[in-house]
Amino acid sequence: MIKKIILLLFISINLFGQNLDSPGNWEIISDYGPRNVANSWFHYGIDYAGSEGESIKTVESGAIKKIEWDDNGGGFYIGMIGTTGYWTYLHIFNGVKDDHPLPKTSGNWKLQAVVLERQDTNESIESTVIILYSGSKIQKVLSTYNNRWVKDSSGSYLLDSSGNKITTQSTVSAGEAIAPVGTSGGVGAHCHLGCRPLEASTEKDNPLQYVSHETSNFKATILSPKGAITKSQAHSPIPIKLRINSSTGLDLDKAEIFLDGTEAASKIASFIYGGRNDETSTNNAKASSGETTGWITYRVSPYGTTAGYDDFVIDSYDFSLLPQGNHSITIHAADVHKEEFVYEFNLNIGDRGMEGERTTIYSNGSTSVEQNPFVDCGMNFTGSYFHSGYAGATPDYVEVTDFSVSQENVPIENLSKIEFSFDGCGGGAKALADLDRYVGLYVTFKDENGYYHESTNVCVFRYDEPEDSPAYNPKTGLETKSITISELMNKAGVGNAAWVKYVDVVLSSSMENSFCVDSHGNICSGTPLWAALKSAVSHTT
Repeated sequence: MIKKIILLLFISINLFGQNLDSPGNWEIISDYGPRNVANSWFHYGIDYAGSEGESIKTVESGAIKKIEWDDNGGGFYIGMIGTTGYWTYLHIFNGVKDDHPLPKTSGNWKLQAVVLERQDTNESIESTVIILYSGSKIQKVLSTYNNRWVKDSSGSYLLDSSGNKITTQSTVSAGEAIAPVGTSGGVGAHCHLGCRPLEASTEKDNPLQYVSHETSNFKATILSPKGAITKSQAHSPIPIKLRINSSTGLDLDKAEIFLDGTEAASKIASFIYGGRNDETSTNNAKASSGETTGWITYRVSPYGTTAGYDDFVIDSYDFSLLPQGNHSITIHAADVHKEEFVYEFNLNIGDRGMEGERTTIYSNGSTSVEQNPFVDCGMNFTGSYFHSGYAGATPDYVEVTDFSVSQENVPIENLSKIEFSFDGCGGGAKALADLDRYVGLYVTFKDENGYYHESTNVCVFRYDEPEDSPAYNPKTGLETKSITISELMNKAGVGNAAWVKYVDVVLSSSMENSFCVDSHGNICSGTPLWAALKSAVSHTT
């Protein structure tokens, strides 16, 4: 359990301020940074929940530089240079890749291919413009060219409300309507606002560095490890997993994690989204698989698809390197204005007795972790949920290979016999044998502090590929229907020793479909290994 959370708030001076109005009176539905959206892991902008046809307003005055189609998913967009930087408004009008002919209409707006004509030389050029109507009359024509006459496909000049040739407008004022909210690019209706320091820059700032929004009020929780780690658990790699809720403000930009102090030497991870114009994002935040240094992977795992919930994971941290006793894990979370929130969590290693009964998943090999980053090895879980999600997973399910599940810390007095049936595990023993895959059931005994001796690890049954382990075959181990705890203790050589207080039941397999999980980490129904373990433990009395 988390024993204490200390929240301190430090406010720094914002050099730029958030003095620009948003493009509409809409809520933010997707913030800047990692998100759980397939094919769009890192989001370089802010999405506003406008309705189709509603007018988008400029966040600041500027000159129109582009009105065109973006093949990278942005659809039709308008880009303009302002005092702050280069602003882009994506997904205006409608259309999908390879199928977006003009003209496009939405409400009082039209996106149209025209011919622009200079008034002094009659020089002409083909271009795309945005036209705003008031009824049947043209109110204005937005273009990358200023003060040009406009001809339609028939060669007729477009006229203003007074019947005169209308001229284009290439500059706009702050708060001026410029285009309709749309769905172009194959998305639901919304307005994506992007910002760069300069038009040609590849760096993309978080627009909330400049645009007004709700004041930040972040919250943090620690998901793993909980408040205590037993001596035996400390010798198994356990992930550090922290969740930051930035739904109030939606402008999280940095998270730093410290162990036993807050000085530089105590920092064990730093995640930077790079939303400020004076910083660069870290690789562990830019890729869904994170970044691996040595045997440890650092990654961000957005929780579901709701904006403002990010999990920060340090996989396979070796807590055995720390002395027994009290420790602290500290999070420094900063928003895009460098306002900092500090959270401290207590952690005890080795001298606080046992945690309660739990279910844990472990990897049987390092390659499994790399191939299945959506599984948090070493982390406790309940029900049918692995973790917060992984944007790179397939929409339906992913088969997870070469893992073990363990029902740990079962009190010995609650467990007199283990009954096991393969009926719920891949169609029975014969079907399992036909897979030519390893599977085994093990039991380990622990003392009151969670400490166990390797000699107490008892194999209830094991099946390997015949050519690799001829001693194990379906006719010996797999026919085991039940075994009493007394029999297991005798097999382990501990007899009825009084020191035995807890039991771990571990089911291990290299089956290709050990688990099936969906794109959010949920265990799918009918998962063989999970069902088999639950069958074994649920039949204990």
